Amino acid sequence: MLIELSQSLINKLGIIVLSAFLLSKSTFFKRYILKKKLTLRDKVLFSFLFGFMGIIGTYSGIPVDDAIANSRSIGVIVAGLFGGPAVGIGAGLIAGIHRMIIPVGRFTAIACGISTILGGVIAGFFKKYVDTKPNKWIFGFLLAILIESLQMLMILLIARPFSQALDLVQLIFLPMTFINAFGTAAFILLIQQIYEENDRIGAVKAQLALSIANQTLPILRNGLTEKSSLAAAKIIYEATGVDAVSFTNTQTILAHVGVGNDHHQVGSHIYTSITKKAMVSKSYIIGQYQADIECSDTTCKLKACIVVPLLVKDHSSFTGDKTY
Repeated sequence: MLIELSQSLINKLGIIVLSAFLLSKSTFFKRYILKKKLTLRDKVLFSFLFGFMGIIGTYSGIPVDDAIANSRSIGVIVAGLFGGPAVGIGAGLIAGIHRMIIPVGRFTAIACGISTILGGVIAGFFKKYVDTKPNKWIFGFLLAILIESLQMLMILLIARPFSQALDLVQLIFLPMTFINAFGTAAFILLIQQIYEENDRIGAVKAQLALSIANQTLPILRNGLTEKSSLAAAKIIYEATGVDAVSFTNTQTILAHVGVGNDHHQVGSHIYTSITKKAMVSKSYIIGQYQADIECSDTTCKLKACIVVPLLVKDHSSFTGDKTY
């Protein structure tokens, strides 16, 4: 029975791991998981997301003696470790209350529901500690063992008759504890890959910025003229692979390389409000829509832009590097 249960749990665990893999590859999830500080809306969203994963873990469980051997705790533990106490508690409440009210596995419903909520609380408060560790998956593995052990204790304390609870714990303790611990570690590794990928992208961007600076600073050191602007624009255009790069001073276009050079011409006056705003604010501005470019040519293929002011002694003497 123990071997068959273990095999079934491993097979069911594949559903959770597959869900975690698909989730880790989505742009939506990456955008939220990389936030340094979650808003209230983010916390509610994550609570429901990981709580739903806990519910999936319940429904994909194996019925055993009017109980359910399951992977519910994985989503809740990961919620706490990456979202903090609020998200851990939220996910725990969603998955835990659901476990209490479903009609199957009534023998351990209350005990498992309470332990699920406690698991979210514990994981949430362990977040700060685990964040300081390089191998988070190891601590996730150990924490999952702790929380699963707590669940077994709750079953022994609450489920009755005690003899049936003891028989159940003896049967499911080892397979549930270690399989869910491995599942938690795998989920954490998938999320860690998001952070590592982001770090690699950041390193590449930093290296690219340094390379561009090393090439353009000698050119721009003697002033922003049409000649120096054209040379700098070509360097940025070739290095970044964007559609177009433009340089202006405070009044006119000094250089434009790439798409739209037939009508974004040197000597033309600056007419876009986004460029003027960047000069006033002394900060870059992202134009996400074609309307932000305010191009009078209806056939213009430029769809978005980044306007970056070039500061000289903290004064916005030029607007530079308008990248589309």
